[in-house]
Amino acid sequence: MDRERAGTATGPPRLAGTLPPPRTPPTPRFTPSPRDTDSRGQDAIERIWHDSRHRLEAVNSPVKAREHVISDYQQRLREQFLSVPVIPLPVPWRPVLDRRTPIGGLLGIGFATAPDDGRDLVMVVSVDGHGLFDAATGEKIARDRDPDGSTPDAEPDLSCPGLGPIAATRVHIAGLFGGGLHTTTQDGWTLEVVSPEWPHDRVLLSADGGIPHNGPHGESWWHIFDANYSELRAAGFSPSGRTLAVATSSDLTLWTRPAPNTASPEEQLSPS
Repeated sequence: MDRERAGTATGPPRLAGTLPPPRTPPTPRFTPSPRDTDSRGQDAIERIWHDSRHRLEAVNSPVKAREHVISDYQQRLREQFLSVPVIPLPVPWRPVLDRRTPIGGLLGIGFATAPDDGRDLVMVVSVDGHGLFDAATGEKIARDRDPDGSTPDAEPDLSCPGLGPIAATRVHIAGLFGGGLHTTTQDGWTLEVVSPEWPHDRVLLSADGGIPHNGPHGESWWHIFDANYSELRAAGFSPSGRTLAVATSSDLTLWTRPAPNTASPEEQLSPS
């Protein structure tokens, strides 16, 4: 073969031992149109770029992100709630038991009234069935391990069939599937759930009408429960106002008091 025709069948002849000519870059698959390159398109591209950069900065800097989404007032509340320990409830409230009642897989709770004497009853719904407790003593009154309609989400009103002495009634259940308990009483007590360390919830009892709590902790408001070990299901008062309940996914805690009177919480707390 002639040394001066050491080329390829598809390319021009070249001298043997020389490099091939550079290849022409391929045509890009996307060719910007005038609409993509006008001022409006450029502005949109810049906005998207800046938004993406700011979001990335927020993800990489939790402190900076929190400064954008939490106001000074909210930050003060958060610091206030984090600074106080769990303390006992004030008079006239007292714990029903000296410990929490363990109930694994608890889904929700609801209140009912005993038909014979009108005392508060607490119905518990769990993955293992239904249970009914005396709210003043903590005694288990009835148990159904295989109830019909075992979870409240089976009904539009989130209710379950009663058992034991309330078998003829249905009980509205608050917990995993929704619903709620009373957060105030007729004589002025208030219950609130706050989450300064989300997803852990804290339960506050107050005699000052609720947030913001301007009075001293332990005098006009009390941090009574910290669900830092389990998921909070429900917290609230019975309709009568005699019982306060906090339920988590693993246990039930109850407090009770005598029948409410017309005196305000401040009057109930003051020495006679």
